[in-house]
Amino acid sequence: MKTLKLKNYFLYAGGQSLTLQSFLGGLMLHGKESRERTRFLKLISDRVQEVEKERIVLGEKNCKKNKKGELIYTDKDGKETTDKLLGTSFIIENQKDFTKELTDYLGEEYVIDVSPANSETINTVKGIVLNTSKEFVGAEANLYNDWCTSLEDISEAKEEIKK
Repeated sequence: MKTLKLKNYFLYAGGQSLTLQSFLGGLMLHGKESRERTRFLKLISDRVQEVEKERIVLGEKNCKKNKKGELIYTDKDGKETTDKLLGTSFIIENQKDFTKELTDYLGEEYVIDVSPANSETINTVKGIVLNTSKEFVGAEANLYNDWCTSLEDISEAKEEIKK
């Protein structure tokens, strides 16, 4: 069976503004392409949520704690707080460990089986991504290239089977 392999970092912006879902969601599409894009976004939505939850777990694991063991966050004014509702970001105690763990996790692949039920959706999105007229520069250009490579690898796997 053919598979589509998406790196977790395709689905997490982390300081960047572009994710695969924000790119696809921002395109003006008509008819079938729009519907297949929506289906694709639903197909990856659970993984998008999982990536965000794992980022939070890693943040909490590496977060600075007070003497009571409570997590310390910064609020919107940059002040420390233990109130999770007021906290806007973690104060990471060991940045090196956090960065390594997060980088390792974001480098993991999300594997989607390309089945008869979803092949039209995946192939339509593949066409949308590969044939976009959007222009990319810098880090976004590298990310776009990674998306294209993942989507092209579906075809390469199919071609190998025919030989």
